[in-house]
Amino acid sequence: MMFLLGSRRGLLLLILDAILVVGSYLLANYLRFEGELAQRYMAEVRAVLPLLVAIRMACFLFFGLYRGFWAYASIDDLLAIVKAVSAGSGLFVMLLMFVGFRGHSRAVLVMDWLILILLVGGTRLSWRMLKAARAGRRTAGRPVLIVGAGDGGEAVVRELRNNPRLKCRPVGFLDDDPAKRGARIHGIQVLGTVEDVGTVARDQDVDEAIIAIPSADRGTMRRIFELCRAAGVTVKTVPGLGSVLDGTAKISEVREIHMEDLLRREPARLEKELIRAYLRGRRVLVTGAGGSIGSEICRQVAACEPAGLVLLDKGENALFEIDAELAYGFPRLHKAAVLADIKHIQRLQEIFAKYRPEVVYDTAAFKHVPLMEAHPEEAVLNNVVGTRRLAEVSIAYKVRTFVLISTDKAVNPSSVMGATKRVGERYIQSLNTDPSHGGTQFCAVRFGNVLGSSGSVVPTFRRQIELGGPVTVTHPDMTRYFMTIPEAVLLVLRASTMARGGEIFVLDMGEPVKIVEIARDVIHLSGLEPEKDIQIAITGLRPGEKLFEELWYADENVGPTGQDKLLVVRRPVNGNFVEFLPRLSELEQLAMAGERGLLIQALRRIVPEYQPVQSDLLAQRKILVADDDPKMREVLSTILRDAYEVIEATDAAEAIAKAREVFPDLIFLDIKLPGVDGYSVCQTLKADPRTQPIPIVMLSALADVNEKVRGIDLGADDYITKPFDVQELRARVQMILRRASNRQFVGERAFPGKS
Repeated sequence: MMFLLGSRRGLLLLILDAILVVGSYLLANYLRFEGELAQRYMAEVRAVLPLLVAIRMACFLFFGLYRGFWAYASIDDLLAIVKAVSAGSGLFVMLLMFVGFRGHSRAVLVMDWLILILLVGGTRLSWRMLKAARAGRRTAGRPVLIVGAGDGGEAVVRELRNNPRLKCRPVGFLDDDPAKRGARIHGIQVLGTVEDVGTVARDQDVDEAIIAIPSADRGTMRRIFELCRAAGVTVKTVPGLGSVLDGTAKISEVREIHMEDLLRREPARLEKELIRAYLRGRRVLVTGAGGSIGSEICRQVAACEPAGLVLLDKGENALFEIDAELAYGFPRLHKAAVLADIKHIQRLQEIFAKYRPEVVYDTAAFKHVPLMEAHPEEAVLNNVVGTRRLAEVSIAYKVRTFVLISTDKAVNPSSVMGATKRVGERYIQSLNTDPSHGGTQFCAVRFGNVLGSSGSVVPTFRRQIELGGPVTVTHPDMTRYFMTIPEAVLLVLRASTMARGGEIFVLDMGEPVKIVEIARDVIHLSGLEPEKDIQIAITGLRPGEKLFEELWYADENVGPTGQDKLLVVRRPVNGNFVEFLPRLSELEQLAMAGERGLLIQALRRIVPEYQPVQSDLLAQRKILVADDDPKMREVLSTILRDAYEVIEATDAAEAIAKAREVFPDLIFLDIKLPGVDGYSVCQTLKADPRTQPIPIVMLSALADVNEKVRGIDLGADDYITKPFDVQELRARVQMILRRASNRQFVGERAFPGKS
């Protein structure tokens, strides 16, 4: 009632409804008695009319008919009108029976009920129709097509009509459902399927489309994007279903299409209340709090109402920014921004003694692969020694849960960064074999690249485009797993609620994506054409890089956790905590001494699967190709040159001479060399102690079993028939080199001249 008294609009609406109540009742009587009312009955009408008005106004107030804005009248509002009128009619009948007007016409009561619903509902709908008409006149903006004639499309049309600032006029829908062809939503017709976008765009003079399918997956988004781009139609979209479900976006929010939209996946179905219940009231510490992952963990933890949140980072600017952001977004949060380095154990002890964290998320990792190749000692000190210090202090101060953020680069690592993270994983697992670790539950979460993180490909590509290009990609076949930062962090938090000690959780990141495809997409999204406006340059693999990453080892048993998109690795721990500590101490001493070569060897002893590729620390691997066919030498050189130094020989004498001169890591040897054949060269090299350890792969154009057996008998490591599959060849080369390096590092035999 106070709302009505304080609102001119409300008072006018109340008076209008009272007039409608009187008019409806009189009209019902007039229709029932065909325009002639006896004097006796008119007296009865005058007697009950004030009571009827009072009852109906009370019902209208009770059912909230004056709380809404009728310019946005909906089906729910019409239902409220029906309920209010029906309740009023029922009370009126009861009152008539109570005061003795039992002879009142029942037909009048029915007609009054129906007429009043039509009158009151009509006035409300007329408000909305008037607003819609005004909106229709206002939206004389640029014409747009709506892709998706579902709930999302309907919401977008309403938003465009109600928001003149968007300056868009919807002229038609596109939908692949044939049953919707010709149908209308808010007067807008479904004009065809997505395949028809070119024809429809020309007919309607449209150069812009809005994808209104929040549930669309990556394949659907990419297909629509490509069809629209081919038709010369720019594309916008609405947020994905994940953003809509978690409340961070509305389905009607039209925006530019982002890279995340083209990589859109089915959102993980998470029970966020389990995360909130676990973190609410607990003290949480996040290392690397200013980084991409660390800062997002801080945001999501802050929303769970922890008892306290400690932001720890050694980067001053990044720490300041996340601290200021949380101060604004969560003014009641008890937090502390701590500038510290996790390598300094005394400083860590002071921090833990003061804040007593119960849950620790360790994201403080050096992650840039080429930089860590150039500075392996820093990678070891931060990613291994720092993790050890943090774990030791966590045990001393009885932390409940410790979560190490790991990476897919820890699987069969080819880089120092990946190897150090694998050491961290193994250390965390070994702690759970040590009774002295107390009640702390240690676990790791392993995942791949996250879109938009600092130093990731998308921001890099955008900077290169702003500078006019070229966009640089290291290899045309390079693939990576991708996930958005919020989704990855949410799964990390969920993993922490499930930790029981020793687990390595793995995020299901879907299918890997080619980096060159991402480069093309980012160029398209910038309104430019690849190779025409912006060039894509292939620069070659950087030190430590692999063509593809893996999320788990072949011998790891990966199983479900019960949580969507979160898997757990079950693998026996190699060694125990007591055996592991001396190896960590050796790594620390070598890193402090700057002994890079010995440091890499120590890393390889802890992580035997670590296979350095094109590292500055070890000389680039050399492959000798001995074949008299220049085309075959060219083919092999082209395949191998991006990752190895290729040396060529055209005959047997040159092959033997170069093998003894450069001591290659691998030799490709054609069986049919002129003069002395490849078998003789193989026999000569294997008889020489200096060249005997070098792996040899025999090449032949004939798939002859006898030839293969003869080559193996002479000491050849493999046999390949020409022509061969490129990917298979690369895989076999990596396998042979890894096997040879394992022999070298464990001391079975050492390559002459190799350190």
